[in-house]
Amino acid sequence: PSQAAAAPRPPPQVPVQPAAQQWQDVPARAPAAAAAGAGSRMDPRWMRAGLVFKASNSTWNECINKRLFGLPQNQWKRVSNIVTGETALFLFNVQSNMLLGLFVAERPPAMNIDPEAWKGAVRSRDGNSPFPAQVEVKHVVKFKPLDIAKVEHLLVWHSNGATFDLQLDGESTAGIIQIMQQNG
Repeated sequence: PSQAAAAPRPPPQVPVQPAAQQWQDVPARAPAAAAAGAGSRMDPRWMRAGLVFKASNSTWNECINKRLFGLPQNQWKRVSNIVTGETALFLFNVQSNMLLGLFVAERPPAMNIDPEAWKGAVRSRDGNSPFPAQVEVKHVVKFKPLDIAKVEHLLVWHSNGATFDLQLDGESTAGIIQIMQQNG
């Protein structure tokens, strides 16, 4: 006996609350949503990974206003792995300890999308942007800013205890999104 092909399922991850109303306006781009056909909506469980971008009070507004996030050149490998619509992006203010999300890439990342970005706030050796590993972002779900202390248990902390790995696995990404949903 033949069986109908089962619809693809998301990989097992931290359970996420049922999709909230705010997800209804987010276009589907994840594999299962695409397979479900037109009119499907993205579900945060399909965010297979995440990346945190850091900003200071002096660079924060430029990130938000230009809808552009960046990291130093030595972080290009991490930035280049961003998958449009499938990688959750967050912005962390290192001075206020607040995490903002949820963002996704509008287009694939590139080096020096805006070579002038953040030059007024941070000096660079070559006169170009101090954060050339860049990605244009869309703020798809405007959660309230979240104190990093509420998700610190989901982060991989470096041995110095003061900084964490910017790259997030699927489980941590789903957990952060769930806490942001609960926070409002």
